[in-house]
Amino acid sequence: MQTSLSWQSVELAAVLGVGLTTLLFLIYQLTSESGVVRAAMQRSYTPEKTAFQWVRYQKILGFVLMGLLPWWVAKTYLGMSNEELGLAPLWPPVSYYWVLGCAALIIPLNLYNARRPDNLAMYPQIRLKVWPRRLVYAHIADWSLYLLGYEFLFRGFLLATCLTTMGPWTAIVVNIAMYSLSHLPKGMKEAIGAIPLGIVVCVATLQTGAIWVAFVIHLILAVSNFLSSLAAHPDMRVEK
Repeated sequence: MQTSLSWQSVELAAVLGVGLTTLLFLIYQLTSESGVVRAAMQRSYTPEKTAFQWVRYQKILGFVLMGLLPWWVAKTYLGMSNEELGLAPLWPPVSYYWVLGCAALIIPLNLYNARRPDNLAMYPQIRLKVWPRRLVYAHIADWSLYLLGYEFLFRGFLLATCLTTMGPWTAIVVNIAMYSLSHLPKGMKEAIGAIPLGIVVCVATLQTGAIWVAFVIHLILAVSNFLSSLAAHPDMRVEK
């Protein structure tokens, strides 16, 4: 167990990656539930508008904290390129197999789970009785922005920085552990479910060389769950 604690410069990227990922997620959890922000919205908007703006605030905040900020740190202090961070414009043929295979599993599962009371208690996140179509599209766009930042934090920034000093499977295990723990605020079910999904998207990212497959898979999961939950909710409907 006893070992030297002397600093090795080669560890900087991994230490910064794990440390900043932890810090940014904690900051997001604190600020995304800010009572001050919510109270300000309630003073400025109607209850229906507040419900939408509150979730939009959370999604945009997630993109900034988990996407833009770690990207800037990696570029500025670690000198990492977009290619190293998984942002290269890559879509090899194997990407289609990953996306179609996962979609074939995810969509039926979401349809099956849509009417479960625990699912309807949480989704859709915006608790409106009547959804204008433009609001449905806007919420999907907000999910897309949020998940781009979210996937960059875990499958881009964290995975790339861990790979500077770890082997691929050690980096994947670290990634999955932090990814699973990040889902605990949504309950044990989602924390456990994040483990197999985390393995799939990490392996897909390393095989394709970019985060895009992971992003698309996660987006399919989120959007299909949103739409199936909206359709199944007895107290909600989409405006005709």
